[in-house]
Amino acid sequence: MVSYRELMRQGQSLTVYTHLLVQTYLIIAVVYVVINFGLSQLASRIDRRLQRQRPSVRQRPSSRRGAMQHPVGGPGGAIIPE
Repeated sequence: MVSYRELMRQGQSLTVYTHLLVQTYLIIAVVYVVINFGLSQLASRIDRRLQRQRPSVRQRPSSRRGAMQHPVGGPGGAIIPE
């Protein structure tokens, strides 16, 4: 795995040697974007594949009428005195 810090350190070493500051950092930026884009696409594909394999979990509505909507009390968990 190549980290951002490692890319920048290698870029700094390369600029000292070649004196091509803008070109070096431009290439580093492109490499960084390509790596991150590729990893993002891979993660999206894996996520979609896992979503297809898992059955969807749906909550059933309460079968009782007048069931308490908020188990602790009112909205936001506030206790409402009777």
